Amino acid sequence: MKTKVYLGLDTSCYSTSIAAVDMNKNIIFNKTILLDVKAGEKGLRQSDAIFKHIKNFTTIVDKQNIEILAVCASQKPRDLEGSYMPVFMVSDSIGLLIANLVGAKYIPYSHQENHISAVYNHLNLNQDNFLGVHLSGGTTEILKCSKHDYKYSTDIISATMDISAGQLLDRLAVSMGYSFPGGKYIDDLASNVSNVKELSEIKKRINLNISLKEYGFHFSGIETKLKKYIDIYSKEVISKLAIDIIGETLVQGIKKMNCYIDSSIIFFGGVASSKVLREYILNNDTFINTTIHFAPSYISSDNALGCAFAANEYMKGNYNEN
Repeated sequence: MKTKVYLGLDTSCYSTSIAAVDMNKNIIFNKTILLDVKAGEKGLRQSDAIFKHIKNFTTIVDKQNIEILAVCASQKPRDLEGSYMPVFMVSDSIGLLIANLVGAKYIPYSHQENHISAVYNHLNLNQDNFLGVHLSGGTTEILKCSKHDYKYSTDIISATMDISAGQLLDRLAVSMGYSFPGGKYIDDLASNVSNVKELSEIKKRINLNISLKEYGFHFSGIETKLKKYIDIYSKEVISKLAIDIIGETLVQGIKKMNCYIDSSIIFFGGVASSKVLREYILNNDTFINTTIHFAPSYISSDNALGCAFAANEYMKGNYNEN
């Protein structure tokens, strides 16, 4: 007997993802393949990423005994008019093709909604309004979020004015000789630093401070400053300073908005899977009266589960499945 499933697809700048959940939102499979980046390079051209996505879809999942009830795929970065990125043409096109071939409903979605949906549904949250913090290689935003049926609306409260948190970590990693993307290396290195007093003294010595403005914040100056000290301090210290400054920027950015400080806060995106950043956020006194939600790293980082969950909610809200 075939398992009835809702299928999700997502093709971001650095990951090919496909997932399926059943009628009760149990995960049937969840597969992600990172796109290869040549040693020393700091990213991929969109055309190269598209080629790699198409190639990945030929091997990403084994033969499954399933019946597809609906397909949902990321077709753009955000749920905004004019939001566009070529890589999402792959998940959008393949998703529509699969849906048409099997006679299933096709539901277009956005990459950001996919991220939110993955965390929200995995943690079984039940609230219409909350604060969201999107931390990835391309995005660093503090968002006012609202859930509407299977979709999520977002208003940007504060965001990076230059590079993202993910770019800061990736660029530092490459400068230290690690491959791209390098966030996982930075996180592992930073987790080895335990001398808080010494770290604080180094931070003061090099005058490393957050750059928080009225409507956003900056990370490019931090990147420039930390790169100057790569040959002076250990990789572990540089990594810990980088993650801590991201954490401090986010804490102060949220604290600045007093009306949101008592809200529930959901963190999502690849950088949100950082163990060191999670520690920094969860142990901060600023959020003593705030509910902080982190999902497991495989849910926080790029995947297609959010789309699969959205397909489930869409169909249950709009169609008789019997």
